[in-house]
Amino acid sequence: MAEISTITVTGAGGFIGRHLLEALSRRPDTEVLGIEIDSSPQELRKALGRSDAVFHIAGVNRPEKPEDYEPGNAGFTA
Repeated sequence: MAEISTITVTGAGGFIGRHLLEALSRRPDTEVLGIEIDSSPQELRKALGRSDAVFHIAGVNRPEKPEDYEPGNAGFTA
């Protein structure tokens, strides 16, 4: 029996994140955990603690206000 890998995808509700989550979920040897902007810090810590790999693709690419760009990208990464 193959070992199951756990992968966390940040930005799981975005265009790329949704498609990546769906593609990874088709793998029988993979458990995929999705993290979104509204996920709690506790959910993020729990997912990262269980993960073998992380695809960090969350971000803001077209904010309504320019001041939302920094916290939505570098802020979330920090």
